[in-house]
Amino acid sequence: MIMAAIVVSIYRVTDESSPECLSRTVKSANTFFSRFMGLMGRESLIPYDALLIKPCNSIHTGFMKFPIDVIFLDKDNRVTAVRAGMKPWRLFTPGNKSCSVIEFSSGFIQQFQIKPGDQLVIEENGEDK
Repeated sequence: MIMAAIVVSIYRVTDESSPECLSRTVKSANTFFSRFMGLMGRESLIPYDALLIKPCNSIHTGFMKFPIDVIFLDKDNRVTAVRAGMKPWRLFTPGNKSCSVIEFSSGFIQQFQIKPGDQLVIEENGEDK
């Protein structure tokens, strides 16, 4: 699968003194083909790994082999919608001002209690090796 060569980290900003790291191994899909392909063809997604798709305001899970958790973000990386345990062969359009999405392994949203309104920070780590 062709993915962009940029890896990012994702943090949640809380009332605590430092942001909470949610994942350091997030690959970016920012070309038409990489956005369309997403996670199709993969057997699974390692916990805490993720795929950031940008721009994106809807997703499909056609041809996928496993359920995923989906977090939609607005232009300021604020969570606008979540979908936990999205099964293969589904389509989801949140109908809001979402402009990017992060796909995690199923169970991530429940584990970290991600909800609309949460503020995330996305930082580039550099080139994928």
